Amino acid sequence: MSDGPIGVRGVRWTADDPSVALPSPTALAATWDPELARRTGVLLAQEARRKGVHVLLAPTVNLHRSPLGGRHFEAYSEDPYLTGEIGSGYVTGVQSGGVGTTTRPAGSAPWRPPTPTRS
Repeated sequence: MSDGPIGVRGVRWTADDPSVALPSPTALAATWDPELARRTGVLLAQEARRKGVHVLLAPTVNLHRSPLGGRHFEAYSEDPYLTGEIGSGYVTGVQSGGVGTTTRPAGSAPWRPPTPTRS
């Protein structure tokens, strides 16, 4: 298993075996191109197999609901249709290379406004 939204870290990190670093998932979604997402998944599957990884911890399919959500860089969009189309393309590409995916709703709990604090 390895993180995989923009690159495959691998089972252990070493400077002798760098990882491909792709643009953020938000940038990928901004293309509105599920085929590009599929090709991204194919590339990441090749990278995962080279590094001995069988499952990528990706994609993150959270919706950008608030600018206060600190992990938006891992997610695609605030639009549920776009997120589904791009996420589906990504998963199809990765799985076509024989690598598993784990869709991650990193912020699966409902968003709540911050609790006011007393000063």
